[in-house]
Amino acid sequence: MLTEKEKAVVKRVSGKNSMGVKELTSIPYYYFFNTSYFPNNMLDTRELTTAQSKKLLKSFRKLLKQKDVTEREVMQFIRRNRAYFIVASVLCNYDFGHHGAFLFPEFPLSTNFVADYLVIGKNSGGHEFVFVEVESVYGSITTKDGAFGECIRKGVKQVEDWQFWLEKNFRNLNAQFDKYRNKDEALPSEFLEFDHTRIHHVVIAGRREHYNEETYRKRRKLFMDSDIRLLHYDNLIDCAKSVLSSGNYV
Repeated sequence: MLTEKEKAVVKRVSGKNSMGVKELTSIPYYYFFNTSYFPNNMLDTRELTTAQSKKLLKSFRKLLKQKDVTEREVMQFIRRNRAYFIVASVLCNYDFGHHGAFLFPEFPLSTNFVADYLVIGKNSGGHEFVFVEVESVYGSITTKDGAFGECIRKGVKQVEDWQFWLEKNFRNLNAQFDKYRNKDEALPSEFLEFDHTRIHHVVIAGRREHYNEETYRKRRKLFMDSDIRLLHYDNLIDCAKSVLSSGNYV
């Protein structure tokens, strides 16, 4: 619950049509939390500047060096340590997220489909959605000639199923968003109406060592043909280092 003083600040800030950078950065965090569409899923950029986040990224890199680590253990590490900035750092590949971002772990699309993560970022054009599929760190990532191995093919197939489902059933996600949303804030139209230009997909699989020139060629083609961005875990580490350095997700 907000104090009367905090309520007065919220009321004052909410009544402004525009603010300079200095005034915007001086606004208390509780304002953004209490006026957010999804308060408990909001990504706090202040966490990107802490020593704890750098320590978590170092531990994450150490975890990935274990040759028997599974994708489930990766997700458990992120959830247990609330190191969601690591996954949210995929936003550094896009031009949205600098006006606010949210993350939902294990976001259900339907009874049959669950996205490992849904990351939502905002820019001046509104909100855009990134559905993330996490696959193996090691294993059948690529073949000797650089073609996609079983793990990548499995991840791509999963995302293709999501794409088909979302095109037909996007409005059904409103019931899921309603579970998390701030009841005092009505969601904008991009949460209610399907617009494929706002929908993006990421598959994370393997390490840099598994990818060669042919793999990267196929990765570029996959993105051009299907808007599926394939990343290896070293890409994810690079993205996380970048957002920790900049203090923002874009």
